[in-house]
Amino acid sequence: MKPKHLFFIASLALCSSLLFVGCGGDTAVSVAADEGTPTIHPYFGWGSASPASVTATPPPADPGATPTVFRYFDHTELPTPRPTNTRRPTPTPRPTETPAPTATLRATNTPFPGAEGANSDGEAALEGDMIIFGDALNPNWTLAESWDVRYDVASTAYVHNGEFALSVTPTQTFGSIFFAVDPDTEQDYFYLDILGVSFWINPGEQELALEDMAISVLGSNDYPYWRSDDNSVEGISGEDGFSETRLYFLDFNRSLPAGGWTEVVIWLDDLVYDPTTTYLTGIYLKSGEAYEGTYTIDDVTLITEGS
Repeated sequence: MKPKHLFFIASLALCSSLLFVGCGGDTAVSVAADEGTPTIHPYFGWGSASPASVTATPPPADPGATPTVFRYFDHTELPTPRPTNTRRPTPTPRPTETPAPTATLRATNTPFPGAEGANSDGEAALEGDMIIFGDALNPNWTLAESWDVRYDVASTAYVHNGEFALSVTPTQTFGSIFFAVDPDTEQDYFYLDILGVSFWINPGEQELALEDMAISVLGSNDYPYWRSDDNSVEGISGEDGFSETRLYFLDFNRSLPAGGWTEVVIWLDDLVYDPTTTYLTGIYLKSGEAYEGTYTIDDVTLITEGS
């Protein structure tokens, strides 16, 4: 090879080397100067704190979102059990020809049954309403069998009809005013002749709660009057005696108002837990366990077919 050819090849190789070194050196220095120390990709970074030092903070609680038991499991206090002998009777259709009496139809001078018009056997037909108490107590009846009450048969504090009414003040729990057919009665009260019992009541200064009074209608198969030792009647299903029906089973849905008169009617056919007897011999009104006060009753009446 000629010397000039060798010189050309050597010069070309030297330029190539210098060009490579110059370019590569500048690039390497630039990378080292700009990038700094390599780090973990930011998607996996924990910021300035290490994973061990991170504390989870729950979102603030809603003050109105306190956990509670589901409402279907909420406890609801059960109502006071009803007496087994005073459950609501099955309604019996009212006789259309015997509407409940009103005060305007009860004349205070109506003679008591038995006082006149009796037949040769001393018995009077049961025609029309028969007043047990109006301005006075029917002489065929007595209040002597009442217990744990004080009563006044000539009260004038509250009067529904006429001049007087009967005020009653219980002195003990379950005190009762008892209208009983007197042993010396001149009138027999046959149970099947009587449709119901009616009376008017005024609670006086305080209202009367429906659970604070019960009424019972008594009878006999042997005697036309009340006897405490009479065992001639066997109750329904072996139950002893007659039921006591509270006011809330007599179509009332609220307490009786203080100072006002309310009519109470007990239809005998509605007393499905009571036996049918030969004679009706007594009616009593019993105050409840929590009752304290004085109530007044007036126009106590037996409702009959001729009413």
